[in-house]
Amino acid sequence: MQDEAGNELPRGEAGELWVACPYCFAGYLNLPEATARAMRGDWFVTGDLARMDDEGYIYIVDRKNDMIITGCEKVYPREVESACRTLLARYKVPKEFRMVDAVPRNSMGKIMRRALRDDLAK
Repeated sequence: MQDEAGNELPRGEAGELWVACPYCFAGYLNLPEATARAMRGDWFVTGDLARMDDEGYIYIVDRKNDMIITGCEKVYPREVESACRTLLARYKVPKEFRMVDAVPRNSMGKIMRRALRDDLAK
């Protein structure tokens, strides 16, 4: 896992997942700008936030663009979605709750947070 500058983070600390291998990623078809944003030398920057345990297993925490910054603290939506209030640090408890008829999901069944955010902003 890497920090914003590409420095390797200690095991257990969440950071952005970078991967490199000869057959992993050649680039986005006909999108040179997107390819340039996704590459750091030979490394593909996935946009996934992950942590590695002491045995070397990698756990996806969330997507980088879904992370919420409140004050100076980082909050991962997946952490909030999978916990009840008593299990969250005070700064991670949502300040507002809204009820919706349906939650938009993609073909894999994952919540489409960006679409949900856009719908709630209307």
